[in-house]
Amino acid sequence: MRMLLVFCWLCAMLVSGQENWSWRKNSSRAYKNQTSGMNCAFKLTNEMVQMVIEYSKWRNMAHVIVVDENIHSGCFMSVLKSHYRCFYVNRLMVSFRRKIRVFDTFLARQAVVVTFVKTDFNQSVYLDQANEIASNLDYFKWFNVVMPGTNVHSVFDTLAVSTLSVDADVVVALKMGNDLDQTELPMCNIHSTGTKSGPHGVAPTLLPFKHRNPNVTNNFVDEYCKTAESSGVFYCFVQIYKIRKLYNDSLVLRFLGSWDRDTGANALRPFQIIEKRDNFHRFPLILGKKTFTQETTVADENLIEDDNDEQNMDKFSDFITTYLNAREKTMVYPTLGLKAPDGKWNGLLGGVVEQKVDLGLDMVIKVPERYNDMSFSFDIMQSIRNIYVKPEESHTARDIFLIPFGTKMLLLVLLTGVICFVAMSLNLLLVGGDGSEPRSYLAAFSESSFWVLGVFCMQGSMIETRSVSGKMVIVMALLFTLLIYNSYSAFITSILSVKLKKIRTVGDLLDSNYVIAYSRNSQDEIYLRSMNNVSQLNQIYLRGYLHSDVTNITAGLLRATQGNYGFFATGHVARKEFLSISNYRCKFDLMELPVKQTRNNVAFPLSLHSPYKKLVNMCLIKMLESGVHDYITTLVAPSLPICSQQKTFRSARINDLFTCFILLGTGILTAFAVVMLEHVWKRRGRALKRRRRGPFPFTH
Repeated sequence: MRMLLVFCWLCAMLVSGQENWSWRKNSSRAYKNQTSGMNCAFKLTNEMVQMVIEYSKWRNMAHVIVVDENIHSGCFMSVLKSHYRCFYVNRLMVSFRRKIRVFDTFLARQAVVVTFVKTDFNQSVYLDQANEIASNLDYFKWFNVVMPGTNVHSVFDTLAVSTLSVDADVVVALKMGNDLDQTELPMCNIHSTGTKSGPHGVAPTLLPFKHRNPNVTNNFVDEYCKTAESSGVFYCFVQIYKIRKLYNDSLVLRFLGSWDRDTGANALRPFQIIEKRDNFHRFPLILGKKTFTQETTVADENLIEDDNDEQNMDKFSDFITTYLNAREKTMVYPTLGLKAPDGKWNGLLGGVVEQKVDLGLDMVIKVPERYNDMSFSFDIMQSIRNIYVKPEESHTARDIFLIPFGTKMLLLVLLTGVICFVAMSLNLLLVGGDGSEPRSYLAAFSESSFWVLGVFCMQGSMIETRSVSGKMVIVMALLFTLLIYNSYSAFITSILSVKLKKIRTVGDLLDSNYVIAYSRNSQDEIYLRSMNNVSQLNQIYLRGYLHSDVTNITAGLLRATQGNYGFFATGHVARKEFLSISNYRCKFDLMELPVKQTRNNVAFPLSLHSPYKKLVNMCLIKMLESGVHDYITTLVAPSLPICSQQKTFRSARINDLFTCFILLGTGILTAFAVVMLEHVWKRRGRALKRRRRGPFPFTH
């Protein structure tokens, strides 16, 4: 990526080669005719360099671009060479340009553009410069130095008609005082920023053109700039932005303080970032809404969306406009909007993309296809579609003895049993049992096996030992089996206390003979139709296509309450309908089966470079902090009613204990087989004895 940026920068240098060549020729000609920079139309003094460097360090900038149309026309390099060194010492990249070029910021995104407004400035050229800065706010921060004798009201008047917006990063420095009696500053006399705190309190703010009084601007300058406590030359810093770029009377002036050669930037108030500009002074915030009608069909708007909750969406807009002290202005669109083959959007999303509305007040799903044409606010909620079924008890067999423990747990228990077997076997082989002689291998292994089996079955220890090591093995084995047995019993109790449902997942529903349906000509049908690459959604669509006689969500939910019926619907819409038909009581029993493939994030759409995105996100954060967001999302997507039923213990069924009967039957069969084998073995032994004795056992 960095190599690509370097390549672009080199290409830009080649394009501007002719301009640089003419500058070298002029510089060489100037070098022959003069030895100083006195005849340069532009003179960058040490005081200006000090102010620019301190301002850049105060704003944490890395690149300074000094722009003036006279820099390359008469000045030569020796005049600016000393200033290069001063910028370099302060770890700042610096460029001197005749005009603004965006590619200068490819290698350093944090760039401040320094321009100078002289007494004979051209308002048309100055307006073009302001509009160019406004169109590249992602790259530039503008520091505008107004020289003495300039009509300040004309400067602010030009900025008022520019396309600056609320996220503009513009500071105007008005040069005040008299510099006739001041000596030239030494080179690189830079103050360290941050050693002193600036003035406290709220910075004075003015909307000069809102009051429609031409003298307001001059009064603002006279009150805050000309009364600054500084002897000699100082610069009055004023932060500027517009609340609405098309409203010329929305220009905001904010006094930051004064800079002089003695105090530097330490006396300035903090720069107001975009998140702090939360006062619109009753200027409008344009909101786009979609008309709420029941007549929208699949042919009218074929896109993946959720049904909008217009009433509760207004609560979001009320909070945002109140927090920003803005006036709400609404634009209504018949549809949400689609992207035409020519790349243009229509409907509400078209208004967002074309910046006709500041914020789309609709529940729009964040999909990758839309990120190229618009941006989104923080997520306001999650959208998911569910299948609603009546919970029915299952009569299938389940193994409650193996369910409590996973495979790893069972392996660890078996490993512990093996360790106990080895430990007890060694104890019997080396020490013996109850004080007798050590056991033989066969006796030790057999007694240890039965001992482990008895301990793990909570039947106690069948071995008595007088040795300390043997007692420790017995105690630790009994404690381990006590904990395991109690946990095992608790798990079985919890399993029996839960009702086993016949349908627990979407997969169980698809494998059953349940009828699956969805509302005809709804957003849910459009969603299923567009998701043909997802197997489960495709099965739901095909099975529901055969039962597409449901016209609304209410009818589908009522059918689901009768059993053997699954209804696919948007979660927050179905919940409100279910609460309505059940009168907010436990009149019906329905269960939600969430379809995980339909989980999406929902947010408000904004234009791709919306100046209000950070402010809207700040409002959403404030809503989360204050609990308003949770309250509104609860209204949008309420929870299903929780019926307060008495919790009773459910008795074990035969289907839950089939493992016991299997073990019992296996044991009986095994015992019978062993008895038969023992009987056959005894008969075989008797037959062998008779054969050895011969046919006449009593004859000698």
